[in-house]
Amino acid sequence: MAATPARPAANARTNWFLFEACRFINCRIAAAIWLGLPAVILPLALVFGGFAPWLVVGAFLLGLATWSPVEYILHRWIMHWQPANPRLHFWVEKLFPHDGHHLRPDDPGTVRRQQYPLCMMLVVFLVASIVVPMALTAPFFAGIGVGYLLYELVHFAIHQCPMAGPIGAKLKRNHYFHHFRDDTRNFGLTSPLWDWIVGTHFLQARPDRTGEGRA
Repeated sequence: MAATPARPAANARTNWFLFEACRFINCRIAAAIWLGLPAVILPLALVFGGFAPWLVVGAFLLGLATWSPVEYILHRWIMHWQPANPRLHFWVEKLFPHDGHHLRPDDPGTVRRQQYPLCMMLVVFLVASIVVPMALTAPFFAGIGVGYLLYELVHFAIHQCPMAGPIGAKLKRNHYFHHFRDDTRNFGLTSPLWDWIVGTHFLQARPDRTGEGRA
């Protein structure tokens, strides 16, 4: 893997943590993929899809909003699932790698290679296209892809960037509690919304870096 640049100064009080994350090569690759797809899909759907522009844009925005509950569901019930069957556990960790991240939370490889998310998204997209016109399905999944990108960049920034501004600091505190105090709480990463709704949210006073591995 290519060398990653040095982390920004810890006293950099900024909320531009997404741009700081994109100084790292694996984040730039993810951004190129998940921003490049909508850049191609949306114009094609608008010009050749045969639907009103507001429907195409609405499908994209709906996909973007859909990522929020999907993120919570995947993190809580899939990534933290520990099936007793070793073969099943292997494939869960292969497709949704998470155990290693809890053991090595500051590993800059936390933004994974994108082939598995791309393949899974493609399979679900093709199945959905059987019942929903592709001109609407494609923008919807492009929106989900942008939501996923935000998840990856925010997650990377939490572990690799200072995030000293008010928004970043709150996200970091929220996620560090999950890592170092109680991994049955604070599953939402880009937003605590679903933790509040479901009742799994807990906010500590400041980040705690004294523990190692899972709480």
